Amino acid sequence: MKVLVVSSDSAENALFTEDIFVRVVSGVGKENALAHTILNCTEDVDLILNVGTCGAKKGCADIFDVVGVKRVINRDADLTQFHLPQYTTLDSKRGTMGPIDISDEGLTIASSDSFASTGIEESELYDMEAYGVALAARCLKKDLIIIKGVSDIIGESLKIKDYRKLLKELAVKIHERALSEVLRRSKS
Repeated sequence: MKVLVVSSDSAENALFTEDIFVRVVSGVGKENALAHTILNCTEDVDLILNVGTCGAKKGCADIFDVVGVKRVINRDADLTQFHLPQYTTLDSKRGTMGPIDISDEGLTIASSDSFASTGIEESELYDMEAYGVALAARCLKKDLIIIKGVSDIIGESLKIKDYRKLLKELAVKIHERALSEVLRRSKS
């Protein structure tokens, strides 16, 4: 099995040194994540894995939690003026494209090109890359796993003195959870 690991920062995927992983650092944003995933996904890749940090809505997850994602929303898509549902846009064939479902288990994450300071009803988690990776996986017809570590609670001031230490500790937990998920997926 070969797994493409996509993260916005090299610290988020640095621990993925096992032979099955090919690491890609996309930088921040949905467009960067989409482009880097497509450009680096070769035919022999069996699975795409998106890892990184996210914010969470209060009461849905706590700082240091590592969570799986079942659905991805493009928070920036708003064509409601054209009578499309919120978070839906048009695809290249003028069909509609809304949230992307990737699993039966986990939480919903909303991706935006702006840092989330408020939550939305449809989502528990918030980041800036997951939708780009999910869209690439959909276009490439590749399986996808998204594992995120909660680094902050939306709307609350960050109370952690050493944010870099938090990220380092989260990277270890993300790697453990992701490796477990990938191994479970490879056996099924």
